[in-house]
Amino acid sequence: MKLKKIIILSALMLCIGQIFAEIGHFQTINGIRYLLGDTSLTAVVSCLEDNNEYFGDIKIPSTVIYEGKSYGVYWIGASAFANCKLLTSVKIPNSVKSIGKYAFYGCEGLTSINIPNSVKFIGQFAFYGCKSLTSITISNRVKWIRESTFQYCTNLKSAVIGDSVTHIGRNAFESCNALTSIYIGKSVTDIGPYAFTVWGNNIGIHISNIAGWCNISVEEDFPTIGSWVVDNWYWDLYINNVKVKDLIIPEGVKEIKAKTFSYCRSISSVYIPNSVTHIRESAFEKCTNLVSISIPRTTKIEKIFGKDTRMPKLIVR
Repeated sequence: MKLKKIIILSALMLCIGQIFAEIGHFQTINGIRYLLGDTSLTAVVSCLEDNNEYFGDIKIPSTVIYEGKSYGVYWIGASAFANCKLLTSVKIPNSVKSIGKYAFYGCEGLTSINIPNSVKFIGQFAFYGCKSLTSITISNRVKWIRESTFQYCTNLKSAVIGDSVTHIGRNAFESCNALTSIYIGKSVTDIGPYAFTVWGNNIGIHISNIAGWCNISVEEDFPTIGSWVVDNWYWDLYINNVKVKDLIIPEGVKEIKAKTFSYCRSISSVYIPNSVTHIRESAFEKCTNLVSISIPRTTKIEKIFGKDTRMPKLIVR
């Protein structure tokens, strides 16, 4: 029986080896290592052999030539540049569709990277710990910013999230302590826990669609739109690059979800239209400069100021 298992396992490993042989092989071309697909004629950017690291400025081509064949470069593989601490910049071609998980993890010297509009997928932890990045723009085809994608990018000052993004994952920008402005696309419907947790900083959150923002789902263990650091973090609301002091919720909005405006420091007054039937718990918690809210008599409210002891004036009409 034991011999039979060994034979079966050996046969299976042989089959796997044949599959990999058919799929492709690794080859280093002009200083970049690729997994070349023999039948698909595609190339995946991969890590270097023998613990060698990429360094300096890297320009990834859209195609590579090997033994007379042209291979399209469509993917940056998982951990391809991970922990390449002397890597300073990477130019990604418009052919790339996917950036794998941990692709640039721990690239502490990376100061510049472009994410072209061809990119549809960015894996979790892809840019974790890229401490020298100061700005980032997410392409208009990416739908999810996954867990810890930009966590501990401690010098990141601004981020632009494309209109195609619907979900911002757990810890996506956690501990990006230099972050002062983030532009959130109009399609975001869900923000994960601790997505924008930063320490002792005030962030300007820029949006273009206030009606959509009212409907954003903030996960339960995400106590504010930005931080679990109670009383140590606030944000200012900007609509079309104008800081909002007097917030007017547009007619047609039916519900303001829990924690949607919590910890927003810029607003001093809020007008709720007749269309709003429900305001969820903590929607306006810790809005320290909020003086008054005008609200229809028919609107149902649920502890909209959370645990605040100081209550803004409610003008019921």
